[in-house]
Amino acid sequence: MTTRRRAWVVMSAVIALVMSAIAFSAQPAHAVGTGTSSISGRITLPAGIDPATAGLSVGVYEASADNSSVGGSVTPQGDFVVSGLAAGTYKVEFRAWNAPSVLPGWYGGAVDFASAKTVTVAVGQRATGIDATLAQAGSIAGTLSAVPESGANVIAWRLDGSGQWSQVGYQHVPADGPYELSGLAAGTYTLQFNTGIYRDQYWKLQGDIGSATRIEVTGGALTGFDADVSAGLTTPSLNVIGSRQVGSVLQVTGTWETQPDTVSYQWLANGTAIAGATSSTYTPTASVVGASVSVRFVGEKAGYVSATDVIQVGTISKGFITAGTPSTTGTTVTGATLTAVPGTWPTGTTFTYQWTASGTNIAGATGKTFVLTSAQQGRLVAVVVTGTLAGYEPATGRSAGIGPSQADGYAAPTPTVSGTPAVASTLTAVTGTWTAGTVLSYQWYASDTAISGATASTFKLTSAQAGKTVSVTVTGKLGGNTRAVKPSAATAKVATATTPTVAGTAAVGSTLTATAGAWTTGTALTYQWYASGAAITGATASTFKLTSAQAGKTITVAVKGTLSGYATVTKTSAATANVATVATPTISGTAEVASTLTAKTGTWTTGTTFTYQWYASGTAISGATASTFKLTSAQEGTTITVAVKGTLSGYSTITKTSAATVTVATASTPTISGTLTVGSTLTATTGTWTTGTALTYQWYASGTAISGATASTFKLTSAQAGKAITVAVTGALSGYPTITKTSAATAKVATVATPWISEWIAVGSTLKANTGAWTTGTTFTYQWYVNGAAVSGATASAYTLTTAHAGKTITLAVKGTLSGYPTITKTSEVTPKVATVATPTISGTAKVGSTLTAKTGSWTTGTAFTYQWYAGGTAIPGATASTYQLATAQKGTAVSVLVTGTLSGYQTIVKGSSAVVPVG
Repeated sequence: MTTRRRAWVVMSAVIALVMSAIAFSAQPAHAVGTGTSSISGRITLPAGIDPATAGLSVGVYEASADNSSVGGSVTPQGDFVVSGLAAGTYKVEFRAWNAPSVLPGWYGGAVDFASAKTVTVAVGQRATGIDATLAQAGSIAGTLSAVPESGANVIAWRLDGSGQWSQVGYQHVPADGPYELSGLAAGTYTLQFNTGIYRDQYWKLQGDIGSATRIEVTGGALTGFDADVSAGLTTPSLNVIGSRQVGSVLQVTGTWETQPDTVSYQWLANGTAIAGATSSTYTPTASVVGASVSVRFVGEKAGYVSATDVIQVGTISKGFITAGTPSTTGTTVTGATLTAVPGTWPTGTTFTYQWTASGTNIAGATGKTFVLTSAQQGRLVAVVVTGTLAGYEPATGRSAGIGPSQADGYAAPTPTVSGTPAVASTLTAVTGTWTAGTVLSYQWYASDTAISGATASTFKLTSAQAGKTVSVTVTGKLGGNTRAVKPSAATAKVATATTPTVAGTAAVGSTLTATAGAWTTGTALTYQWYASGAAITGATASTFKLTSAQAGKTITVAVKGTLSGYATVTKTSAATANVATVATPTISGTAEVASTLTAKTGTWTTGTTFTYQWYASGTAISGATASTFKLTSAQEGTTITVAVKGTLSGYSTITKTSAATVTVATASTPTISGTLTVGSTLTATTGTWTTGTALTYQWYASGTAISGATASTFKLTSAQAGKAITVAVTGALSGYPTITKTSAATAKVATVATPWISEWIAVGSTLKANTGAWTTGTTFTYQWYVNGAAVSGATASAYTLTTAHAGKTITLAVKGTLSGYPTITKTSEVTPKVATVATPTISGTAKVGSTLTAKTGSWTTGTAFTYQWYAGGTAIPGATASTYQLATAQKGTAVSVLVTGTLSGYQTIVKGSSAVVPVG
């Protein structure tokens, strides 16, 4: 920001409050002028800043010169007025001196004098409403790390309206720690970090300001702009090695101080990218001959500023062809045709020829072939081959001389090649019959290139010849002279072919798979399966499912490969073992703890011996190697399989595994509790089953299901009398077997009754046992009880009460016994307490008009009595007192009285008197 010379009058809000009525102005070094006009308005500050303490000031400048100002008064509310202005055009600046977080501003929202809006006043005019809103200053803060001893600099750059960057802030940071650039106006910024030691970097991890990440400041503090000032890849000193000529490899070499994660390259010709030339090496082509070549590289590493540079290589010149060694083929007989074989040259080379005789060019002999004439008799013939290739200097090669040429009839047949052109096969040169005495030598070729060391009459093909044609050249010498060089025709291309293998189990029902192995890409394969050497009709797929027809036979597969340009090759696998007859074992038995499972092997080849291994959910069960296995609680919740291994000499050892059972359940045999008598309720106790098992029930009487009896309890009825009872419990749980367990049968159901006691429960009474209806044939025994205690010896069906029983209760237990039935004891209800009673007597004279009195005698204390008098056995109406006065109606009849004794806890007892003498 430009610094200007100004005369300021700064009015604080406090002074303004005291001197609000005083016109105040400050005269600058160069006065604007004295006049009668004024400019007024209000200064608004960001929220939270009090204008009364912000040290507000206002400066008015002539619009034509930014070198003098007139100040005015400012109220604590931010209202201002600048008076004494001459007529003219002005610019107004506003500041808050005591609020550093508030940016200065110019009228019209401008940030500097140049862009400020003008205010024009006439003589005596008061320009009002010249308001300003000052903006909150922004800041950018962060933390620097890896700061060197000399410190680091943080520089703020701001993008102006014209798209140019200008430096607007700077801070030196002496060591690792925080920084803050404050007082920033709203706008677009970026940061530069400079140390003088490490490579400069821009936010964020960029190498130049053009690619720097922009930071938008709108007021307020921005934080988190942290930087490692050492995080810049240092551009290394890289070199390019290699000759600057076509065909020579150029390579970028050198060492980075910090190794990048990736380095990318682009080779350039005269500054233009060469298509596809993006590796650290480049081989110049004819298209860049005469061009200036360079290479641009970019090193990148996570968390670092990338490094890039361009290395100048230089001008590319033509290369030099590596010439091949030419040779000739043919027979050195006048009239025979010799053929030039150029040898090995770079791809694309074109050739010209010159035939020579004893070193002298033969006029006009410039073709690839040359027919010998009598002029060459007795002379050695050779050929000079000149190779030309774009971007290279021409090169020349000369063949060895052949001959001397003769006029005789020398026999040199063209050789042929026998054998299969496939990797690992041996080829043989078939030479035919040459002139007697000829010494033959051989050279094998792969696609016209001599195979080093392949100079015998046979040659075993290797992978190096795969995809190439093979030929052999036979050279015949006679008398020390080369008389003929005869190449064979080329074979088809050498195929890659592998002996197939057979995968799978050699057992009826199994599928065998032919694995062809590696063949030349694109080869079409066909298959033929054989059983003990005989082709199996229709078995022409890569897989074959064995049937009983192959049982006891060995299996092979022949794979035939066909590909255009290649020989058709057939490869046959090794034979399998004899095909066995096998079966998948099955498991019989219930998958429940304590049950025994049995492995069923099924039908295997006769003579096969078996071994077994049982598994629980795929894990072998230690020691479980028999054909049967008894399940234990250790297998609960698992599925069971059995692996059966069959062994027989001459056959494969085969293991077949059964299907898994359902999950092994825990199931218990139920028991029945309760009394086996009609009217009693029986309960099925299920025992322990697998958690979550749903149980259902069915009750049986002597083996017949009882309709509707499907609960865990069952109340016996007369329909079950004399029958044995069982209960079947069925457990069901998803994933487990449904299991039914049946209880042991009970004894027969008995018909019984609760006994009761007859006769008065009173001293002197003889009590009688009444058994009720029991199963026919039941025999009884008895036991009497007094107050719940068995009375010794009281085992008869009758029992006489004595005074010892007075006030006590009596019960009777009757035990019924019958073969085939349960022995059952039934106990009577408890009697009331035994009462003491007496037979009543009548006192008085038995005459009409006399009063008779009933005497109760001795009863249990507390007994209450009621009375009923009888005449001739008939109750006398109303005669219910203890006395009765005889009336005429009773004359001649016998009179008696019934006394009823009542006492809580005792039986109500009625006792009658003896009849009196007839009433007279």
